[in-house]
Amino acid sequence: MKNLKLKDIVDEHLFAELPGEELPNWGDLNIPANSAPTIETIDDGYKIDKIDVKKLSVDEYVIDVYFKLGMDVDFFVDRTYNRNEEKSDYYVLDFDWNDHVIHAGKTIDLPMFVTLIINSGFECLSIEINDFEGDSEYY
Repeated sequence: MKNLKLKDIVDEHLFAELPGEELPNWGDLNIPANSAPTIETIDDGYKIDKIDVKKLSVDEYVIDVYFKLGMDVDFFVDRTYNRNEEKSDYYVLDFDWNDHVIHAGKTIDLPMFVTLIINSGFECLSIEINDFEGDSEYY
Protein backbone atom coordinates (compact mmCIF):
# COMPACT_ATOMS: atom_id res chain seq x y z
CA MET A 1 0.00 0.00 0.00
CA LYS A 2 1.31 3.42 -0.96
CA ASN A 3 1.88 5.83 1.96
CA LEU A 4 0.81 9.45 1.98
CA LYS A 5 3.89 11.67 2.19
CA LEU A 6 1.98 14.53 3.78
CA LYS A 7 4.92 16.71 4.76
CA ASP A 8 6.54 16.29 1.33
CA ILE A 9 3.33 17.42 -0.39
CA VAL A 10 3.00 20.43 1.92
CA ASP A 11 6.70 21.32 1.51
CA GLU A 12 6.45 21.23 -2.27
CA HIS A 13 3.48 23.59 -2.20
CA LEU A 14 5.03 25.99 0.33
CA PHE A 15 8.32 26.23 -1.56
CA ALA A 16 6.47 26.84 -4.84
CA GLU A 17 4.12 29.48 -3.43
CA LEU A 18 5.78 31.46 -0.64
CA PRO A 19 9.31 32.67 -1.52
CA GLY A 20 9.07 36.07 -3.19
CA GLU A 21 5.54 36.75 -1.94
CA GLU A 22 4.60 39.67 0.28
CA LEU A 23 3.76 38.81 3.87
CA PRO A 24 0.07 39.44 4.62
CA ASN A 25 -1.08 41.02 7.89
CA TRP A 26 2.47 41.93 8.87
CA GLY A 27 1.50 44.84 11.14
CA ASP A 28 1.15 42.60 14.19
CA LEU A 29 4.59 41.03 13.82
CA ASN A 30 6.69 43.88 15.26
CA ILE A 31 8.42 44.50 11.94
CA PRO A 32 9.32 48.19 11.50
CA ALA A 33 8.87 48.06 7.74
CA ASN A 34 7.50 50.92 5.68
CA SER A 35 5.84 48.44 3.28
CA ALA A 36 4.90 44.76 3.27
CA PRO A 37 7.88 42.46 3.93
CA THR A 38 8.82 39.90 1.29
CA ILE A 39 9.33 36.23 2.14
CA GLU A 40 12.88 35.31 1.19
CA THR A 41 13.27 31.77 2.51
CA ILE A 42 11.22 29.25 4.45
CA ASP A 43 12.45 26.55 6.83
CA ASP A 44 11.41 22.99 6.04
CA GLY A 45 12.35 21.86 9.56
CA TYR A 46 8.88 22.56 10.96
CA LYS A 47 6.91 19.93 12.86
CA ILE A 48 3.25 19.27 12.13
CA ASP A 49 1.32 20.10 15.31
CA LYS A 50 -2.11 18.82 14.42
CA ILE A 51 -3.86 16.93 11.61
CA ASP A 52 -7.63 16.72 11.13
CA VAL A 53 -9.06 14.28 8.57
CA LYS A 54 -12.63 14.33 7.28
CA LYS A 55 -14.27 12.16 4.65
CA LEU A 56 -15.46 14.29 1.74
CA SER A 57 -16.91 11.60 -0.52
CA VAL A 58 -16.61 7.88 -1.20
CA ASP A 59 -12.95 8.17 -2.19
CA GLU A 60 -11.89 11.72 -1.21
CA TYR A 61 -10.69 13.11 2.10
CA VAL A 62 -10.02 16.59 3.44
CA ILE A 63 -6.88 16.92 5.55
CA ASP A 64 -6.24 20.05 7.62
CA VAL A 65 -2.61 20.46 8.68
CA TYR A 66 -1.50 22.90 11.42
CA PHE A 67 2.10 23.95 12.09
CA LYS A 68 4.37 26.93 12.70
CA LEU A 69 6.59 27.84 9.78
CA GLY A 70 9.91 29.63 10.23
CA MET A 71 10.83 32.08 7.51
CA ASP A 72 13.19 34.92 6.72
CA VAL A 73 11.55 38.09 5.49
CA ASP A 74 13.17 41.22 4.12
CA PHE A 75 11.87 44.76 4.22
CA PHE A 76 12.92 48.39 4.22
CA VAL A 77 13.32 50.52 7.35
CA ASP A 78 13.44 54.30 7.36
CA ARG A 79 16.93 55.48 8.25
CA THR A 80 15.49 57.81 10.90
CA TYR A 81 13.76 54.86 12.61
CA ASN A 82 16.98 52.85 12.60
CA ARG A 83 18.94 55.70 14.21
CA ASN A 84 16.35 56.11 16.97
CA GLU A 85 16.06 52.38 17.66
CA GLU A 86 18.43 51.40 20.48
CA LYS A 87 17.77 47.68 20.31
CA SER A 88 16.34 46.16 17.17
CA ASP A 89 15.38 42.56 16.53
CA TYR A 90 16.11 42.73 12.80
CA TYR A 91 19.39 42.44 10.95
CA VAL A 92 20.71 44.85 8.33
CA LEU A 93 21.17 43.41 4.84
CA ASP A 94 22.28 46.64 3.16
CA PHE A 95 22.83 49.80 5.20
CA ASP A 96 23.48 51.81 2.03
CA TRP A 97 20.37 50.76 0.08
CA ASN A 98 19.60 54.42 -0.64
CA ASP A 99 19.47 57.80 1.13
CA HIS A 100 16.13 57.08 2.81
CA VAL A 101 15.89 53.41 3.78
CA ILE A 102 17.93 50.47 5.00
CA HIS A 103 17.36 46.99 3.56
CA ALA A 104 16.75 44.74 6.58
CA GLY A 105 15.60 41.22 7.42
CA LYS A 106 14.11 39.23 10.27
CA THR A 107 13.49 35.57 11.07
CA ILE A 108 9.91 34.90 12.20
CA ASP A 109 7.64 31.95 12.98
CA LEU A 110 4.09 32.08 11.64
CA PRO A 111 1.20 29.74 12.35
CA MET A 112 0.01 28.00 9.20
CA PHE A 113 -3.16 26.10 8.37
CA VAL A 114 -3.06 24.15 5.10
CA THR A 115 -5.90 22.06 3.63
CA LEU A 116 -5.40 19.17 1.23
CA ILE A 117 -7.91 17.05 -0.64
CA ILE A 118 -6.63 13.55 -1.36
CA ASN A 119 -8.17 10.52 -2.97
CA SER A 120 -8.12 6.96 -1.69
CA GLY A 121 -4.98 6.35 -3.79
CA PHE A 122 -3.16 9.00 -1.70
CA GLU A 123 -2.93 11.42 -4.61
CA CYS A 124 -3.20 15.09 -3.73
CA LEU A 125 -6.06 16.59 -5.73
CA SER A 126 -5.91 20.06 -4.21
CA ILE A 127 -3.88 21.99 -1.66
CA GLU A 128 -4.46 25.46 -0.25
CA ILE A 129 -2.95 27.69 2.41
CA ASN A 130 -5.96 28.67 4.51
CA ASP A 131 -4.48 30.62 7.38
CA PHE A 132 -1.35 32.56 6.68
CA GLU A 133 -2.15 35.53 8.86
CA GLY A 134 -2.17 33.97 12.30
CA ASP A 135 -5.95 34.13 12.69
CA SER A 136 -6.47 30.42 13.29
CA GLU A 137 -8.25 29.57 16.52
CA TYR A 138 -5.86 26.63 16.87
CA TYR A 139 -2.96 28.91 17.84
